[in-house]
Amino acid sequence: MPSQSIRRVFFPAFLLILISISTQASALPLMFMDIGGSGSGGQVQQGESVTINVLLSDVPIGTDSKGLFSFGFDIAYDSAGLNATTHDFGALWQSTGIDSSKNDPGDVGLSANRFFMSSGPYGDNILLGTIEFVGLTPGTYSLTLGHFTGTGDNVLFDGNSIDDGPAFFTNGSLEVVPEPGTFVLVSMGMALLGLRSRRQSSAG
Repeated sequence: MPSQSIRRVFFPAFLLILISISTQASALPLMFMDIGGSGSGGQVQQGESVTINVLLSDVPIGTDSKGLFSFGFDIAYDSAGLNATTHDFGALWQSTGIDSSKNDPGDVGLSANRFFMSSGPYGDNILLGTIEFVGLTPGTYSLTLGHFTGTGDNVLFDGNSIDDGPAFFTNGSLEVVPEPGTFVLVSMGMALLGLRSRRQSSAG
């Protein structure tokens, strides 16, 4: 009888341990965007600009005191609706090693390492870089986050790539809304069309 009692206590405890291990294992590093402080989905007025922060979270402490050594990211977007005007590295990545950037129509990205530093940052909301976007044409546009070079080894932690998983990059979207004056003109035009239609109906 005591053995059955022990098994009853041991089995739930064992399950709790497995759940705890599973939860810890699922907290993998991920890269994401914060668009104007609104998370992965933001809004900008036509002709105005918005700042997009690219961040990294769930980064553990390095086992060999090196930790997060480098990063690289690329944002692909529709250049007919958006324009990336400026870009900059986060404070933790300025003058720490070798860096690179690109800004082509529909394609902007940053890459840097901490070659001159002994250890890398860890934790959540590590700012990698900022991109300034200007809204050109009203509409909703996808922002696709991916590798800087396409080689899959841009984000190195303890000497190993951590950006190969399908859920590492989190995409976003940016809506460009018309200028307030445009709304007024459209409303006036709709009102005039409605008035003309009613007059024609009355005349008929």
